[in-house]
Amino acid sequence: MAVKVCSSCGEDNKENAVICASCNKTLHDATIRGTLDSDKNQNSSTKSSIKFCSKCNERLEVGALKCKYCQTPTIKAKKAPTTYNSQQTYGSGKSYFLLYLVTFLIPFIGLIVGGIISFDDDPEKSEAGKGILIFGIIMIVVSAIFWTIVISSAT
Repeated sequence: MAVKVCSSCGEDNKENAVICASCNKTLHDATIRGTLDSDKNQNSSTKSSIKFCSKCNERLEVGALKCKYCQTPTIKAKKAPTTYNSQQTYGSGKSYFLLYLVTFLIPFIGLIVGGIISFDDDPEKSEAGKGILIFGIIMIVVSAIFWTIVISSAT
């Protein structure tokens, strides 16, 4: 984006401005800084030798590593290829053991965590979540029966 710099006050104005927005002086002798919009809209045959910023569409200097107006890098870093390991496992036996242990001690936590994990896209995690959810329900039923027996025997 080109700007006209007012020779009186130094204010940056739009490139098509006739009067300075700050001091209301005429801009007929103002210096232009940046790339004119008319230069940006060249046809593709002349653009092949001139490079423009992908973000602000300003003309880039030869050999520039980033745009001097918006600081966008001109050379994109190569992305490392993504590799997938088909043998990758998401949960270890230890973490599932700990989840079952917590569910045994505090069944409602097992219900919450199991419910969340059971909606995972990974089938292995989903099955583990369902198992924890079912174990939590069983533990709630068992603890209810246990406390019913304890309370009834105390009276």
